Amino acid sequence: MESQKAYRPNVSFDYRGAFVWCHVGTVSPCGEWVEAGDTRWRMSAEWFLSEAAAKASKADEISAMAARLNDQALQLLQLAERPPVD
Repeated sequence: MESQKAYRPNVSFDYRGAFVWCHVGTVSPCGEWVEAGDTRWRMSAEWFLSEAAAKASKADEISAMAARLNDQALQLLQLAERPPVD
């Protein structure tokens, strides 16, 4: 039987957009730990049993960042329409 993998998602933003990536580990036989090499993390709600579910969990964070960027762009466009202040 193959060991169960677990995935903890992370998101990074740069000029290209959002990049979602995962820490990957193996669930311990007791189910309380996720292990990867010499590192061990406690199994918690931030870990998922599928990579797709882990990545999908970052959708709200990416959506919130998109909304902030849209607001900033709108503010900049509005500034361009204002006459200069003397």
